[in-house]
Amino acid sequence: MDSVLGALSAVFTPVIIIGGMVSGIFTPTEASVGATVYALILTVLIYREVKWKDLPRILWETLEASVRVLFIISAAGIFGWLLIHQRVPETVIKGLLALSGNPWIVLLIINFILLVLGCFMEGISVLLLTIPVFVPVITKLGIDPVHFGLIMTLNSMIGLLTPPVGMVLYTMSSIGRIPLWDLAHELRWHLIALMIVLGLITYVPGFATWLPNLLMGAR
Repeated sequence: MDSVLGALSAVFTPVIIIGGMVSGIFTPTEASVGATVYALILTVLIYREVKWKDLPRILWETLEASVRVLFIISAAGIFGWLLIHQRVPETVIKGLLALSGNPWIVLLIINFILLVLGCFMEGISVLLLTIPVFVPVITKLGIDPVHFGLIMTLNSMIGLLTPPVGMVLYTMSSIGRIPLWDLAHELRWHLIALMIVLGLITYVPGFATWLPNLLMGAR
């Protein structure tokens, strides 16, 4: 019971993040700052696991990790710009979409394109590049935009975990000081599970749309 009571204050952290965003109190970025401040208060004043004298070292290590990650993001952005400038993804997209007019085949092709692009480009760049091309196609084929938005989001999330330009993969490798390819190898089963979920969401729309439909129906 003591352990449960002791953990309640830490469990409250997701409540701050999700509750703050849902209620409109702050943006996702502001939520991360609020959660960080709350975690600092917990570790220093409540649990007393971190001493005040430890803060300069922790802040310096955080700065080092942030610089490494930002450098990787910058390099990925330059690489993404180069691909866009040379119209490589656009050419691939149009060529593959010309192969079929069947919605299920088109969704399979779109998933393939997004997964491949996610391996080499930063997620925002992929979304900015592909959404203007894909949305007219899925609208013409009668695919639910909410359903397609969830497919895009999940593909973008998977791309953050796939080498050689997975942002989250690099972040975890940098913070944990684990070789990149060792970490990628350990994540293989998680990626397989995510692929299964992607297949379910893609070809069983009810998995993705039942909650939005329920919320829209409740209005």
